[in-house]
Amino acid sequence: MGPHIAAGDLNGDGRTDLVVGGTSGSPPRILIATESEQFPSGTVPELAEPAGVAMGPLLLFDADTDGRLDLLVTRTGADTQMGAGAYQPRLFLNRGGFQSAPLGTLPELSVSVGAVSAVDFDHDGDLDVFIGARVKPGEYPLGPTSALWRNEGGVFVAVDTPLADTGMITAAVTTDLDGDGWDDLVIATEWGPVRYWHNESGRGYQERPLGDATSGWWSSLAVGDFNGDGRLDVAAGNLGLNTTYQASPTAPAVLLHSNCTRRRANPTLIEAYFEEGKLYPRRELQDLSRQIRSLSRNYRRTADYAAATLVDIFEEETVANATRMDATEFRSGLFLSQGDGSHHFQPFIRLAQIAPITAMVTGDFDGDGQLDLALGQNDHSPIELVGYFDGGIGQILRGDGGGGFSPVSPRESGFIVPGSARSIVGLDVDGDRDSVLVTRNNAPALLFKHK
Repeated sequence: MGPHIAAGDLNGDGRTDLVVGGTSGSPPRILIATESEQFPSGTVPELAEPAGVAMGPLLLFDADTDGRLDLLVTRTGADTQMGAGAYQPRLFLNRGGFQSAPLGTLPELSVSVGAVSAVDFDHDGDLDVFIGARVKPGEYPLGPTSALWRNEGGVFVAVDTPLADTGMITAAVTTDLDGDGWDDLVIATEWGPVRYWHNESGRGYQERPLGDATSGWWSSLAVGDFNGDGRLDVAAGNLGLNTTYQASPTAPAVLLHSNCTRRRANPTLIEAYFEEGKLYPRRELQDLSRQIRSLSRNYRRTADYAAATLVDIFEEETVANATRMDATEFRSGLFLSQGDGSHHFQPFIRLAQIAPITAMVTGDFDGDGQLDLALGQNDHSPIELVGYFDGGIGQILRGDGGGGFSPVSPRESGFIVPGSARSIVGLDVDGDRDSVLVTRNNAPALLFKHK
């Protein structure tokens, strides 16, 4: 899912520096901005440990209130052979260079992380941390345990919170969504909705509805006042409409997690789809029979398997008792604030649905005073049988200040991002207008500046 990226002033010179996370194919890097707008690259071997586990989302924040940005490194992946300790987040303190924080600074946590965010949720003057879990290795799609850590003098303590049971988290942003002076959390989930957790004046978080948010494969978030009403809106990236997967309230995409046979020790994952009101298995006979050997004996003709519903293939009780997840919305779009304080989902234009939106950032990219969106697209992580979700080349959406967006052609914008975009940040590298840095999986990062 990487490489991830974090941006901030690491050395106090007023310029934005960068930390690029490591993957299985490349080490993490520290990039320090210079007067010549260059980013000399240096590796920090200690950040890469343990070897073999990719770095997850990164967080630059002042953990010990000394005025310098420290670095929190999380881990991501699904390798069950590495052991729980391999997924433990690590804190590196900024001492003119990064040094590992003392043992016991962070609570124990062994999950693959999908998002991390700093928030002074209790208004005590130091930054606390939310760790959004994406998956517990080996247990997908069961909900992993997320964490809220309170900062107590530079040592972090786990807080008992309902945030722990939030589903498979892919993105999170800290923002005061209702304008009451307390930072809330907006969280994107896979096989779940975009979720709004309201800060109850430092006493904890309570979930509130985010308009008509429905279950999807949400993957990215950005916040801004897109309709000019003085209240914050939420932009959310989703799978899009250019894959073989389709979803609606009446015919959702379905995932079943069930022990389909007494002989199989571990539960089986079964993807399913609706046709004329009936559920059918999505995967072909050859693929599913690798998990459930009896299928190849029971269905010797592919045509018979193609005509069989889930209830025909498995016992009705097995289907009814399975853990079921539905996705009813695959469009990316905006949750726009309304006059009564609620939010209403407005999908992006059709062209923006051409590929999954895996990363997004706001900025005034054309200098007209209105917020625009830069979108990173495509996902190369699905298995070979499914294939790449690869219809986009990145996109700039020009905001009109009233909640509407129009696409800017690549010829005009110059923003072209082929391949699988993984992380995106806005930064000012020339003292002019917003620039954009995009990292890609299995490809070099790209920096876009104004001419």
